[in-house]
Amino acid sequence: SLLAYWIRLLKDSGIITNENKAELIRFFSNHFSSTQNENISPESFRSKFFAFESSAVVAVQGMLNKLIMNSKKEK
Repeated sequence: SLLAYWIRLLKDSGIITNENKAELIRFFSNHFSSTQNENISPESFRSKFFAFESSAVVAVQGMLNKLIMNSKKEK
């Protein structure tokens, strides 16, 4: 899941400062949905948080590059 990897990246980078990973997993699985599922189970989110797919990494890198390019337009 892109969301799970995105949250893990934010956590590992220190942008999300909550140290309780179980709490983060519960919060994001309860308050977000995916294109495939309206509800994301905490178990599914947890598995993607700790064992992310390489396709999620590539997709998030693309999103980050797009954000960087858009932010450069603001100068």
